Amino acid sequence: MVVVPKHVLIKTDNFYFETTIRYYTNKKEYLKNEYGNYFIILKEDQIQSITYDNRGIAKNGLGKYKEAIKDFDEAIKINSEDAAVYDNRGIAKAGLGKYKEAIQDFDRAIELNPEDPNTYYNRANAKHKSRPCGEAIPDLDKAIELDPMFAKAYKNRAFIKRESGKYGEALEDTLRAFKLS
Repeated sequence: MVVVPKHVLIKTDNFYFETTIRYYTNKKEYLKNEYGNYFIILKEDQIQSITYDNRGIAKNGLGKYKEAIKDFDEAIKINSEDAAVYDNRGIAKAGLGKYKEAIQDFDRAIELNPEDPNTYYNRANAKHKSRPCGEAIPDLDKAIELDPMFAKAYKNRAFIKRESGKYGEALEDTLRAFKLS
């Protein structure tokens, strides 16, 4: 069985079951079916990378940031092109107060996937904690541009604008965040 962030693909010698759409078929039919081209059968090293990443996410959730970073490091050794792993490792490093290192991981994640609003949001948080507050706003602007319904980004941008004395803009963002929540 392969667990990936959004779905599970169960593979045996005889059948495949893809849980996202609850698609079940035998292996031979799966590979020649029209859906077979849609689904990507993961290689063993990809599975290992995802496993380390998922375990790191779980450790992050428990506040075990040092242990999580070790798992993310292993995932990156196996697959250095997965933006989500860099983002997750950045979150763990920020949890340890290593904001400069976290920002480097968020930068790499953005290089690999510049369309993920969460990474810009995470980088903004790290910048806000380590630099003058105004430096985080462009990342929050980008997160909102990519996802105009991102309430937490509006909320954080409002907080930073309030700190910067931009009270009118802060109020607008606060109201927007409230409407979206």
